[in-house]
Amino acid sequence: MKITRKIVIGAASMAMAFGMVAVVGSGSAFARAIPHKSSTGSGTVTCTGVKGTITFKPALTSAGASSTETSKVAVTVSSCSGGTPTPKSGKVTSTITTGSNSCTALASPSPTQTETFAVKWAPKTIKPTSATFGRWTAITNPTVGFSLTNGVSTGSYSGSTSSATVLSSLSTATLGSDCASKKGLAKMAITSGSVTFG
Repeated sequence: MKITRKIVIGAASMAMAFGMVAVVGSGSAFARAIPHKSSTGSGTVTCTGVKGTITFKPALTSAGASSTETSKVAVTVSSCSGGTPTPKSGKVTSTITTGSNSCTALASPSPTQTETFAVKWAPKTIKPTSATFGRWTAITNPTVGFSLTNGVSTGSYSGSTSSATVLSSLSTATLGSDCASKKGLAKMAITSGSVTFG
């Protein structure tokens, strides 16, 4: 009788233990199955940390022998404020096509030039932003850079007053030297700036 009773108690204990594991496991699976609700950011957000690169293919040169140029922008923005909710950071990307790989064209884009930038925000629960600008304005002081104004953004932080100012690590003298070199300018490091969407 004692042996039988021990077996019954042991079996009951094991059943309870397995039951608890099953409940905890199913609870965890249920929790993982619930997606985080995404939201569309509203208002105006400004990020004052800007770092990344612009790559040029083919490389920019003084002569500009190519009639096509593809520039790829990959920038991270941080130190953001404003907007609801306020993002922690964002990944900005764009592929820009122009009609020449000359450094002069970089400084003086076509009047009809447009650029569209895609922004993926952190946290991921904030829906992306798409912003379109007209031609940029070249900056030469304190370093080479670009200014964009009157952009139209859709998705999160939508509006028609988006803007951006980005500065590179290149001085005008270094830019001229790189463009005149045999290899040309293949990449530009973006080191600072400010962007606003809204």
